[in-house]
Amino acid sequence: MIMEKIPAITSTENLDDQELGRPKGDPVEPPEVTEESVTLEIKKTEVTLEILDKLVTELDIAKAQGEKPYRDVQKKIRDAVLNPN
Repeated sequence: MIMEKIPAITSTENLDDQELGRPKGDPVEPPEVTEESVTLEIKKTEVTLEILDKLVTELDIAKAQGEKPYRDVQKKIRDAVLNPN
């Protein structure tokens, strides 16, 4: 079987917004960064870190008891990272 050589994309300057996965139309302005928005992001991060710390502790306890709850803990970690609230 002959494989065609696919050229690598080395630059994005000639690609349009759709090719880059951006919505078509006017560019979206990023949200304004305010002290309040930064504080909110910091709180979200702190909550996420607390959740992850609890999950790691839970995993350590389970491992010490000879259990292997990796899938459950992986799912909880993934959920905590994707949905920090």
